[in-house]
Amino acid sequence: MRIHAGPLAVFTALTLVSLRADEPPDPFPSRVLQTLQAERAEAARWTWIESFVLEKRAPDGEVRSRTTEIFEVFNREGRRMRRPISVDLANDSQGFAIARHEEDRFLDGEQNGEAGTRELKESPFEPDRLLRCFHFQPLGREEAAGSVRVKLAFTPIEGCVDDGSRAGRLLQQLTGTIWIDEERSDVVRIEGQIRKPVSFGFGILGKVESFEIKVERELVSPNLYMMSHVAYRARGTSFFFHQFDVESVRDRSAFERESGSRAKAPPTGSAP
Repeated sequence: MRIHAGPLAVFTALTLVSLRADEPPDPFPSRVLQTLQAERAEAARWTWIESFVLEKRAPDGEVRSRTTEIFEVFNREGRRMRRPISVDLANDSQGFAIARHEEDRFLDGEQNGEAGTRELKESPFEPDRLLRCFHFQPLGREEAAGSVRVKLAFTPIEGCVDDGSRAGRLLQQLTGTIWIDEERSDVVRIEGQIRKPVSFGFGILGKVESFEIKVERELVSPNLYMMSHVAYRARGTSFFFHQFDVESVRDRSAFERESGSRAKAPPTGSAP
């Protein structure tokens, strides 16, 4: 089992609200759920460029290994696909190329040929998952980027996201703060960390001692926010107590709405 890149893709943010009867009344999580559900069909028609940087650090914090990938993300026949534009393994002196595919393992990515094109699965850290399986506590409001944002502290509902997966095990211990655009009732930012270490295979296969994640969503059109930045850092042990320190950063840019449901033509040559 590889813990290095963890269950996070860029991922790597959090999905569906179901407030229980004993929850203190707060309209924002339920409003946000409705907004996210309404956005799904529209978001499926957008394309973007995604960069992925994965770093492995030594105990003193020095970067020992780095891989960089750039993808074009597009839609084909109702499926979201990603095609590699650039892959840089020049600094992969630690053999980290193996670990850089760990996020795909969490998302069950499958190779489709065509110069490395593959289906892009939904991240386990999409916002609606957070809304479905977490308690919320209001922290006030703040102004940023010309809008008023509602701050909510979140803590996990026991057993809600622990589905046996590595991502679920981490989400079950995740706590932090979520920012919501008050006018649009949409998630704009999430910051979280695990409240206690998470073990795999009773700690023999691995143990995540600390994990921090930051998610940012960008207003790409007057009525649509999309995830633009996911960063996390995970530290712990794997491979029978081998120490690891991994940092992953995913950035999305060049958002563009497709004019229709057309299928993108395959590339004429191999990927660089």
